[in-house]
Amino acid sequence: MILNLLLTIQSISIPLILGFAITSYLFRKNPLDLFTNLALSWGLGMGILTHWMLILLIFRIKFDFISIYLPLFSLTLFFLYLNFTDSRRKFKMISNNTSSFAQNGIDWIKVGISIYIGYYLIYIFWRAITVPIYTWDELEATVLKSKLLFLERALDGLKYLPHPSYPLHIELAFTWVVLNLTSWDEQLPKIIFPITLIAYLRIQYFFLRYFANKRWSLFGLLLLMSSNLLIIHSTIAYRDLTLLYYTCSAIFFLLLWRINKESSFLIISSVFAGIATFTKLEGLAYLFVYLSLIVLILFQDKTYQIKDKIVLLLKFFMPSFGIAFFYIAYKFLAHVNMQEKTQFDFTSGCINRLFLTITEFIDTLFLSYNWNIVWLILLFSLFNVERIKKIIEIRVLFSALFLFFALYFLQSVLTTNFFWISGEKSYTTTPRLILHFFPLATVLIVLLNGTSVKNLSK
Repeated sequence: MILNLLLTIQSISIPLILGFAITSYLFRKNPLDLFTNLALSWGLGMGILTHWMLILLIFRIKFDFISIYLPLFSLTLFFLYLNFTDSRRKFKMISNNTSSFAQNGIDWIKVGISIYIGYYLIYIFWRAITVPIYTWDELEATVLKSKLLFLERALDGLKYLPHPSYPLHIELAFTWVVLNLTSWDEQLPKIIFPITLIAYLRIQYFFLRYFANKRWSLFGLLLLMSSNLLIIHSTIAYRDLTLLYYTCSAIFFLLLWRINKESSFLIISSVFAGIATFTKLEGLAYLFVYLSLIVLILFQDKTYQIKDKIVLLLKFFMPSFGIAFFYIAYKFLAHVNMQEKTQFDFTSGCINRLFLTITEFIDTLFLSYNWNIVWLILLFSLFNVERIKKIIEIRVLFSALFLFFALYFLQSVLTTNFFWISGEKSYTTTPRLILHFFPLATVLIVLLNGTSVKNLSK
């Protein structure tokens, strides 16, 4: 058991160190604080790892030390070398307002929130590695494919399993942990989900600290951790938590790029947007949400000329769409069946579906047990009209929410996905879809109500 735990730690450490070496170089001019860097490193390192594993599988190269470990180690050493030899590197970390706003003495509110979050994180880790896999989606879409990849080390058999067109980031991450364990295990690989949650919590906190004091920033995390659905998805082998991590992180760093004008923020946002497409099918549609947001940001920014805006759009477009295109091209060339549920339906039933979809969204947001009262708090926060009018970050985040909801609203009304979004299966599907961008609601609540909010752009 102890050996397995050590091997599990090894499987986590390799992509984490790889990601850390790359993000440290990427943000070399304005280094991030250690914990934020590690939080980004986790997502970047795992994204690079799973894509490399996919390449090896495509070319039928056996998983061994030379093919998988040696390239990762070499890439890590290369970026570490660049970090230590770059004469332009600055050692002053981005402050993101980390100076304390608090009074002298202990702030018991912050202590209480920290204890609450810490308690749930301990519970999540315990539940992830002790409770057996029991849901159908875990078994058919993650475990079965991961086990086949581990045993066969080939992609051929996947086309005979359910949902052959699903992206493989989670399955390959699962397989990676098992490869390090050297034998099949369905429990320990689930540790990647609590780690993903912790990484995301740090990224959201980092984003909020640009604008709010520690108390309000922690309050944003408290609102996030009050979601029953988030807690459950941090312990089971679904794709939704990982897609949440990449989706919201991409949006936050896009907004931070708008403030800092540093290319590193735009690049990491674009790369995360691309990796999201390899996490779940919905990630591909989300690319157009991110692209709409950057167009909105550039439209409101008068400091760039037209040609500069085109260059910035390309700088975002090329990494994100390039990563997405790679897996799409593989599926096309490998003749993978890419038909998954969606068919347009413009019959007279559209009107009926319209009202049913509105009802379903209202029920899911305000009457379910999934979100506590977060959406209700956000609804009442809309009365702060003046702050909405004046602050670009708030308008961009509301635009993101609008686009996400519009995407699924139109799918429900105009396609056969109605069955899943607002029909008989909506009780499981719709909350999972909303989970991908649910954190934006908690951030908006802080920005709309935070008494110490600052550095917001008018």
